[in-house]
Amino acid sequence: MSSPPLLGGKIQSSPLPGFREAQVRIKREVEQIPKKNVLKWLENATNKTQKGGYDKTDHAPRLLGLIDPALVREVCPNCGRIFDAFHARLHET
Repeated sequence: MSSPPLLGGKIQSSPLPGFREAQVRIKREVEQIPKKNVLKWLENATNKTQKGGYDKTDHAPRLLGLIDPALVREVCPNCGRIFDAFHARLHET
């Protein structure tokens, strides 16, 4: 049995050669997944890439630049609320 596609199959292709998407078992309820599971899945998905396994400090900033904010809002309601709060603060007079 194969794992569900990353974030419901909405990622078109991986930016990293060797990235094994099947190792990332994120479903629609991403906010309910324990952080340790997500980190382990990312480590397993990236350990065969040229850049090596996932390291949050090294890789998270680049990954944040690759994500689709609309998709994040769709699957992570709490993150959407944070985006809204930041947006409101930025546009205060």
